[in-house]
Amino acid sequence: MSNFLGVNDIYNANINSKIVINPNFQRIDEKIFFNLGRFHISRRESDELSEGQIQLFDTLHEQPTLDRILCNFPDSDICLKRWWNLGIIELVAPLKRKSDSHLVVIEPHIDDAILSVGGALLNRRGEQKITIVSNIFHSNYTCYHEKTTHEKAFVTERRAKEARLACEMVGATHLHIGQLDKPLRWMEGNGQDLLHSDQLEELATMLRDVIAPLNADEIWIPIASGSHSDHHNTRNAAILMLQRYKEEFVTCRISLYEDLPYGHDFGGEMRDRLVSQINGGSLLDTQFEDITSIMENKKRLVGIFASQFRTSFMVPSIISSAKNIHSDFEFSERRWALTHTPTLPSYVDFEQLDSIDMLFKNLKDNDVVNLVIHDYFVAKDIEKIIDEFSPLKLNIYTREREKIRTVNLNSEHVSLTYYSDTIDAFYKCVDTLLSTENLFCVIAGYQLGQPAVAARFEGFKDPKHSYQTLWMSSMVGALDELIANTLLELPKE
Repeated sequence: MSNFLGVNDIYNANINSKIVINPNFQRIDEKIFFNLGRFHISRRESDELSEGQIQLFDTLHEQPTLDRILCNFPDSDICLKRWWNLGIIELVAPLKRKSDSHLVVIEPHIDDAILSVGGALLNRRGEQKITIVSNIFHSNYTCYHEKTTHEKAFVTERRAKEARLACEMVGATHLHIGQLDKPLRWMEGNGQDLLHSDQLEELATMLRDVIAPLNADEIWIPIASGSHSDHHNTRNAAILMLQRYKEEFVTCRISLYEDLPYGHDFGGEMRDRLVSQINGGSLLDTQFEDITSIMENKKRLVGIFASQFRTSFMVPSIISSAKNIHSDFEFSERRWALTHTPTLPSYVDFEQLDSIDMLFKNLKDNDVVNLVIHDYFVAKDIEKIIDEFSPLKLNIYTREREKIRTVNLNSEHVSLTYYSDTIDAFYKCVDTLLSTENLFCVIAGYQLGQPAVAARFEGFKDPKHSYQTLWMSSMVGALDELIANTLLELPKE
């Protein structure tokens, strides 16, 4: 019998299934609401209960079996089916594993494994042992972030509950290494985006300490072809782990998986180049996982993480990703099995290959450079540029909202100017600098990847006078690579 209900009635499910209330739903008096604790309660109830249904719902907190509930509440099948259709409850079928083969999936955040390879994990439920290892655990981010910014303990606990339920649904165990989510790093940490080499080494060791004792037969790593730094840090640390502790994973099969929905940020060409780089320059065939028969189940799994995103936004993206990847199946997920010890990808490839050398030359040869940052202000990245290109002075222009982060920077080599947080102000700042000053200008902002904004800034692409990057940390990473390459020959004018 299925772990998921069919279209008929409650008896389509395994009678020994455990009934679990989705942690994002709560009964308040005689009504059930979607909620984020006291920080957010939906305006409309999901269901209104009779006195008998209140008793039934409260009993479900014990996570009873379906058989027990149907025996003790003989007329509950219609109510249970309604709650299941509303996503208020889930049914977790008993797990009988057929093999001791162990798959370990490394994910950046709680939810990434389900979003990316949830279908593949459903296909393997009961077939083998599965462990999902999350890099990020502590978080303050929800789909109502403005209400939970200062509620780390609550959000972390809620996300952990979602993870436990989702892992039970796919027959997996959940572990984590306790790192801070990106928004928390801005509040509690040093505001860093991409980790530098010494920090990656530390993270790689932490991953190894959790994963090596699991004796995995197979490890899946996110490819991180998008621009989310948590995904890059997770992938890079996993690769370093496999390099530094190679002898501990010598018999382990390693695969990359396409992390969704970020996998399409930079397009298929970037993704394919990353796969080749990580595999030591060798091209790999794409492995397509057919998830057509369980696509509805994957959509339901995604809905468990409703504290993180509105499912009306995320589910269409997941459907589109599964449907438009040119496989022989109606819906599928992608992986690549590595044939070599993985290598760290180059951030030069994330930048403009035809102008990164010109950027390097201008930073090296000029005394003063303008830098416009329409994104998060990462003090560590600025400090790295100053250290590597001393005595360079940076005239930095950034959004008013970044004042809370610029306080982390104290350097006589930097002057700071602020403008309002709009694309118009961003454009006006760049236009004024390039038309009135004879200084090289670096322009940074993820919005430059949006077609309308990219078209507007197209006139600022003369490599002799400016450089555009979607991601400051990627640019700094590329510059690090160029500096580390002692054989680099600077381009001649």
